[in-house]
Amino acid sequence: MSQRAYAEQIGVPLKTYQTYEQGKREPDVRTLAALYEGGWNLNWVLMGEGNERREALQDKPFAESGSVKEPSSQLPRMETLTLAVQLAEEALDGGKLGPADYGQLVALIHEALVNGLPNAQVLAFAKPAARGIRGSGSGEVGKSGKTAAG
Repeated sequence: MSQRAYAEQIGVPLKTYQTYEQGKREPDVRTLAALYEGGWNLNWVLMGEGNERREALQDKPFAESGSVKEPSSQLPRMETLTLAVQLAEEALDGGKLGPADYGQLVALIHEALVNGLPNAQVLAFAKPAARGIRGSGSGEVGKSGKTAAG
């Protein structure tokens, strides 16, 4: 698929997509969500680690480190959601997001946790994602609690 076609598929301008490939810019949460829905492993997208595609992770009983991957059913849902919210707050570092953007960030973090990604790696991709959201001007709520014009 051409860069132009893929950029259109994930809903970003061609130049933006090219900056992602060149490593000059990190994808925002909306782009990460589109990539995830397209089957990409977010750990690979942001950190360059692990398998490129999510389906490759689903059949593996072992994590990359060789330890047994904990089944997602082992962690109660509320505990995982609570951890996702805590990691989102840490990634935002005192900043605030509008409800839709915050929900997307928490959902991405939760999905990574459920798929067995360690907390430190989840936080490593959540920080640039949170910066991307705050920098996009899409209803950002700053530390003052006021919505930014955008």
